[in-house]
Amino acid sequence: MEELEQVIQELELKEFHILGHSWGTMLLAAFLFKKPKGVRSVIFSGPALDAQRWERDQRDYLKQFPKEVQETIEICERKQTTDSPEYKQAVKAFYKRHMCRVEPWPKEMEEDMKELNHQIYNFMWGASEFTVTGTLKNFDATGRLKEIEMPALFTCGWFDEATPEATEHYAGLVQDGEFHVFENSSHMPGIEEPEAYVETVREWLNRQELRPGA
Repeated sequence: MEELEQVIQELELKEFHILGHSWGTMLLAAFLFKKPKGVRSVIFSGPALDAQRWERDQRDYLKQFPKEVQETIEICERKQTTDSPEYKQAVKAFYKRHMCRVEPWPKEMEEDMKELNHQIYNFMWGASEFTVTGTLKNFDATGRLKEIEMPALFTCGWFDEATPEATEHYAGLVQDGEFHVFENSSHMPGIEEPEAYVETVREWLNRQELRPGA
């Protein structure tokens, strides 16, 4: 939060639009609740605004996977062997369906996953996307979304970890909220449907710039 505020201050931004993606939407929500000045509009991309709902949604997705994948995840988490190759392979199968459906993954994304700081991830979140035990396990911004007064766009992919049902629900809690779903994406529409993603963001920003009184 402090780093975001420092960036805004150092760049001397008087008015701006801001986009948060995935965990970044938690940061964005917390930032907006402080009533910052100058924010013209916001975009919640693949929003994770209720940790418990996120976990439930991933568990529902997991039920659609082969029994051996479900059992591997259950056994490894129970035995605390989530660093095993078997567990990582099972989780990778989940990611390839609900995080990024491009095959193969872009080199940059593969590298990012390899360089992920698992100690911080486990501390703040948990063993995986569908097992939330960290410091964010009780994060829930839904009760305060009505406090967001500027236009807000909520986007997700059809196969997203941030499910269309959850994302549309969040949009409905904001007075000036809109909802958009990318039909051929999961959690990374910027990679899966880059042209559609950029066009959607561009159209939104252009429309906000033309709003009366902007």
